[in-house]
Amino acid sequence: MVGIMHSKNGLRLFFLFLLLFTALFDGLLLYTQSITILFLINGFFVMWTPAIASGVARLLNHEDWHDLSFRWHTRSIGIACLLAVLFPLVIGFLAYGTAWITHLTPLLPFHATGDLEDVMEVAAPFAPSAGPTLLLLQAGLALLLTVISIIAAAGEEIGWRGYMLPRMVEGKVPGAIIISGLIWSLWHWPQILFSPPVASMPQIVTASIFLVTITALGCVSAWLRLRSGSMWPPIILHAAWNIIIVEIFNDFTQGVDTSLWTGEPGILVACTMVLVVGLLSITRVKSSTTYK
Repeated sequence: MVGIMHSKNGLRLFFLFLLLFTALFDGLLLYTQSITILFLINGFFVMWTPAIASGVARLLNHEDWHDLSFRWHTRSIGIACLLAVLFPLVIGFLAYGTAWITHLTPLLPFHATGDLEDVMEVAAPFAPSAGPTLLLLQAGLALLLTVISIIAAAGEEIGWRGYMLPRMVEGKVPGAIIISGLIWSLWHWPQILFSPPVASMPQIVTASIFLVTITALGCVSAWLRLRSGSMWPPIILHAAWNIIIVEIFNDFTQGVDTSLWTGEPGILVACTMVLVVGLLSITRVKSSTTYK
């Protein structure tokens, strides 16, 4: 554990280099969005900018890495990891189930979209047209996407929940959990504001709904990090969210983030997140900063 002023200085360095690296890789991401393979590569590096920024901040602020724990073998961490997988499933069934039952969004046969579609597009020239080999290739691609999602999520979480959140707690920043989630959601705004509109809504509306969803998700991720003292629960939550909500549930609708009601900028997803996280907050479970 470091002192209050030392923590705040670390935060200043982190935010400075986060802005620099994000501007660089977000620019490359937008520039290469029409080239699938380059877009995937740049997207991966964008997700690692928080980790890179935190590493630079640690070096310049003369901090060690002892608080960045990847322990996993305790029962409490195992339970936290299980909750990390179950949480997006609950959100998905509640939000998308409501959308399907009320016919706000159609329930369609599964079809690959988003990153899964991009990965399959890259592999398409090497894939057979049908048969067991095709099924094996598709299963392998799904496994590959899962591994990539975990590695990419680790890049963000090492920065957000591995560095920024603990420094906010140690620096006595008021409302550190909520503020950390808010910063995380705002970090995604350039990608939303400079992308095509979702469901014919202005980008600022989409970004605002997204902000509600991801800020709430950030609160859950922060609670798992502080409660378990390990990086694995927030990493698994982040990867599970991207796979379960962004990929799987969206693949039973009209595509990635194309609906007013579903997807990360969907109204039903945002409302469900606020409801569920609000109910969890009412239980007044006190987070213990066991990362120290």
